[in-house]
Amino acid sequence: MAFENDIKGVFTHEKVSHYAAGPGDGPVPGGLLLPEGRRRQRRLPRQRYPESEKFPVVGGSLDKPVDDAPGTFPVDDADNLDYMLHFPADKADLIDDAASLTHMMNANSFTCGVFHVKNSADISVVTDALRQNVQNTQWMCGFPDKLVVLTYGEYVVALFGADDLVDDFVNTMTATYTGVQTACDEPIQ
Repeated sequence: MAFENDIKGVFTHEKVSHYAAGPGDGPVPGGLLLPEGRRRQRRLPRQRYPESEKFPVVGGSLDKPVDDAPGTFPVDDADNLDYMLHFPADKADLIDDAASLTHMMNANSFTCGVFHVKNSADISVVTDALRQNVQNTQWMCGFPDKLVVLTYGEYVVALFGADDLVDDFVNTMTATYTGVQTACDEPIQ
């Protein structure tokens, strides 16, 4: 199944991140980045979230943005992966799918990307390169508090931003999916 069609399970299919602002019932916690077709099928009960826990988000890429939801991110433009999600351009050949969710007002407040690694033997190469790339960034217009890199099977989830937003996301993801491993959880230097 193509990742673009599969993306419903990433943040949407009853799992849209509670960070996404929107009317009505808040979605289930953990805008988890794992595509529906590539994770265990299970449904979680819907929960309401107060407006105070939501913020405006955009997903996808500059060419195909998705308001208030995550979106697929093309992996064929390594420079854009590096610029927008801080995925190292020289490692782009190690992934074949990606998705993103970013704070609409300030990407340094919350940016999250998920990357499907072609070969599971390259997971540590990808996590280490992502960590190094984010930590070596010269930040402008705000400074993210922390970086977290998680793994789940052949997926790498990297997010950085404000402590509370990152921690909420990580706590929800680890509570929802068993087997999530933390590769990195550290302050941005």
